[in-house]
Amino acid sequence: MESVFYNLVEYFKKNIKKGYSADMLRIALINQGYSRTLIERAFNKAKEELSIEIKQGFSNKILLN
Repeated sequence: MESVFYNLVEYFKKNIKKGYSADMLRIALINQGYSRTLIERAFNKAKEELSIEIKQGFSNKILLN
């Protein structure tokens, strides 16, 4: 079950970076039969990881300048 969770986390991260909205991604996953609870957990984890990536990227830019 955890591998499914982390696959969904990566799915959210990859597609959000491509510009898809979270709602569009949620609907697609619901239509594929994933539970709303699992989807929300994965989305929240993806959001947390993306936030960290953004902060690290910002810090790296400051250090390089």
